[in-house]
Amino acid sequence: MSRRYPLAAVSGAPPGQQSGIGDILDWNRGYVRRHLLESLATVGGQVMLALKTLRYLL
Repeated sequence: MSRRYPLAAVSGAPPGQQSGIGDILDWNRGYVRRHLLESLATVGGQVMLALKTLRYLL
């Protein structure tokens, strides 16, 4: 049975090659990309939809 190392897989480094702090920093960078920037893109899409709706109605 093999063990899984999710943080090592995210960072691309083999287990034991990267410090715990490096793993945490990699995870935080990924979190920002996955969630915060994606939410900004969603808000931008909602603004564009609102503008198109107003243009259609007026």
